[in-house]
Amino acid sequence: MDFLIEHVKEMQQEHVSNAHLSASLLTMWFAFDKYYTLTDKTPVYAAALLLNLTLRRAYLDESWKTIDERHPGTIKRAIKAARKLWQKEYKFKPINSETTG
Repeated sequence: MDFLIEHVKEMQQEHVSNAHLSASLLTMWFAFDKYYTLTDKTPVYAAALLLNLTLRRAYLDESWKTIDERHPGTIKRAIKAARKLWQKEYKFKPINSETTG
């Protein structure tokens, strides 16, 4: 999803002189934005980003900056939702130290 945001931003800049394509990109942006904000309701995506050792919180701060500017608190809500998911589903589960093979 974050890749698509960057791609659309690049295409908007590249095709600024094409009114038809610019309008189509803007329409697509509003539709995408609507669904992107639904990730607040699905903490799994944010949890996956936070648990990925190559991404973590820094990735959210950088890649979600535009979304957080349009919808203030998005990053904080995503982190809170991921934490709540962990507390509800995983915090009290036993850790299996045996390796499966």
